[in-house]
Amino acid sequence: MMIDTKPLPADAKGRMLLSYVGYLGIIGAFVAPKETYLSVKYAIRFMKIVYAGFCALFFFLPDQFYSDNFAKPPKDNFGRLFMVMFGYLGFAVIYLIHLAKDNPGTFPALCVFNAGLCYVGPQRGEILNAPNVLAKHVVPHAGLLSVSIALLATLL
Repeated sequence: MMIDTKPLPADAKGRMLLSYVGYLGIIGAFVAPKETYLSVKYAIRFMKIVYAGFCALFFFLPDQFYSDNFAKPPKDNFGRLFMVMFGYLGFAVIYLIHLAKDNPGTFPALCVFNAGLCYVGPQRGEILNAPNVLAKHVVPHAGLLSVSIALLATLL
């Protein structure tokens, strides 16, 4: 699905680069963890903490998240509705991760999930809201990249 977008400024391309590197977390779906430096348990725990931070912002402080990350407010209440909905769904995902954490198939699925979030999360925000994305929008890119790094660290 192609979306007609405006050209991205250089700072947005720099932020996008973090998410592009975050895609590499998908490697964990194909390589068995060795857990020499970081266990799968702690990588998943770290993932849940990062996700919980974003979900709390989306669910409880959607207006603040939007104003911190985008120069223009949403045209209507859809932006706010989306943030609250995404926060609610995120809390549900965190709970499901907790329930499934001991299932051997969970880790590879979470590697794919986080890589997918790099694409549909902050990168779509950059593209769809250009040129109105503020410098603080680096945080979602960096957060998901940090989760990918934690997931990849289990492979060493």
